[in-house]
Amino acid sequence: MVLCRFLSSTQLNLLKLSLSLRTKSPRIEMFQQMSKDRGVAEKGCDAVVEAGGALHCSIKEAARHAKANIDRQPETFKVDHHYLRRDPSAPVVVLYAQPGRKGFAELHSQMKELAERGEVDYVLRPFLAKRGSQKTRMSGK
Repeated sequence: MVLCRFLSSTQLNLLKLSLSLRTKSPRIEMFQQMSKDRGVAEKGCDAVVEAGGALHCSIKEAARHAKANIDRQPETFKVDHHYLRRDPSAPVVVLYAQPGRKGFAELHSQMKELAERGEVDYVLRPFLAKRGSQKTRMSGK
């Protein structure tokens, strides 16, 4: 397991417990519903960036659009993960992507760079483009 390199055995056991209890399931389901309501899947990209009131397949295009349309920010919530929020006045840019999929690491790195320079307020919302037909359970197997 890759996480063994980054977590102590206690942290790993806590993570396993959290995953078994599915404590993050409601948040993930909320992000899925939000992406569905916004039409993220219809965009046809592996990852979609919401910025300036529109959806984009390109991070550069989204960053330009966000700066040009600073008055049209995506709505954010307390459960959102903001990466390194340096400038509260920076335009909000939301990445809908599935961690672990091809290209995610590169997209995440590009978004991190923009956030570190203070150009954007980077929000990551995990998104499954293709879901199985099995319903997600809130706890248990």
